[in-house]
Amino acid sequence: MRYYATLGPQFNHYDDLCTAIDLGLDGVRINLSHGMLFDRTEWLETLSRVRSSKKADFEVIIDLMGRESRIKLTKAFQFHKGDLVRLTCCQAFAGDDITIQVDSNLFDAISLNDTIIVDDGQLKLTVIEIRKDMVFARADNDAYIDTNKSIHLENKTVHKDLLSNEDRINLEAALSHNITSIMQPFVQSREDILELRHLLEKMGFEQTRIYAKIEDDIGIKNIDSLMQEADEIVIARGDLGSHVGLLSVARAQKHIAEKCREESVDFMVVTQLLYSMIENPTPSRAELNDIYNCSLDGASSLMLTGETAIGKYPLDAISYLIEGSKINEGSYDRKTIHHD
Repeated sequence: MRYYATLGPQFNHYDDLCTAIDLGLDGVRINLSHGMLFDRTEWLETLSRVRSSKKADFEVIIDLMGRESRIKLTKAFQFHKGDLVRLTCCQAFAGDDITIQVDSNLFDAISLNDTIIVDDGQLKLTVIEIRKDMVFARADNDAYIDTNKSIHLENKTVHKDLLSNEDRINLEAALSHNITSIMQPFVQSREDILELRHLLEKMGFEQTRIYAKIEDDIGIKNIDSLMQEADEIVIARGDLGSHVGLLSVARAQKHIAEKCREESVDFMVVTQLLYSMIENPTPSRAELNDIYNCSLDGASSLMLTGETAIGKYPLDAISYLIEGSKINEGSYDRKTIHHD
């Protein structure tokens, strides 16, 4: 089993990274949906120091933006149930707190009565009116939403290019920093992986590990062909839940895991493994059961996201992830994770 954590405001310092390696962490993810790699120079320099001092084969994975649509807000905003929310793809109309700017591909796909999912389901909107340059929707629940969060149309597939311009710039930067592990979002076909691998070869990536993220029903449907090309399959439960529905995530995870086991293909499970630890020093029993069952299902790796990136207890979360996934220990002795 390999263990990964996501860098962020709460987890990027030299001492913490060294401690995490001592705990058993195998690598880190840099989420490029929230910024460009050239904006993370300080993180990369710290990682270089850590790898040198620990003499560890510590993996750095960049997670591209890919096909995922993201919102733009003037600032983080508290939405309330019943609010009238405006959506636009035009910069000229954006600018107030309750207007959400989206990309044109998603905007053009919106229909009356559509359900819009924001930030992996934290906010749901129902479309009630469509005009030429503006969509009006009703907030179905309360939610505090920051800019650059994900947005999807429930039960709809919106066509977007495999890689964004930002992705191509980030890949160039990754090459200059000798980063050769790439997480590819919303992989839907074998051709998607081949296209990325061909591009990487043209750019000079001689050896690259591609983590193919399964995040919608198309990726699930084509899992057999995806396994032929990916170095590792990623069961990305956040966006998967937005696209196939929360009640289908567990079934989808089991299906993908079974397929990967049958073909001896590595797979990773990610998203909300220890979600409560963003705020709490200890996880819930259900979360530890989740991690243990991922191990029983044969997961090759597990990854923390917000638990380390923005969580209050990143090192404790890493400890619980590692200890909670061990399935070969027969002892029921009490174990305590210490936190500050």
